Amino acid sequence: MSAVVVYVHGLWLTGIEGGLLRKRLAQELNTETRAFVYASVKSTVRINAAALGKYLSALRADTLHLVGHSLGGLVI
Repeated sequence: MSAVVVYVHGLWLTGIEGGLLRKRLAQELNTETRAFVYASVKSTVRINAAALGKYLSALRADTLHLVGHSLGGLVI
């Protein structure tokens, strides 16, 4: 069974800041990690949530884990 952890960044961020967290999660959980990048300031939460839904539906995984920081939690 394949699992993917998706990190969703917060307001004013780009997803790069979650690199160390993603690396540690990948090592500890022995799984793949990804970062969902979105326009946190230029779009609404609703638009970003819909984009996240499309992004997640395109991933090939049996299990998805979502990790949100700040606004990323609202988008999730």
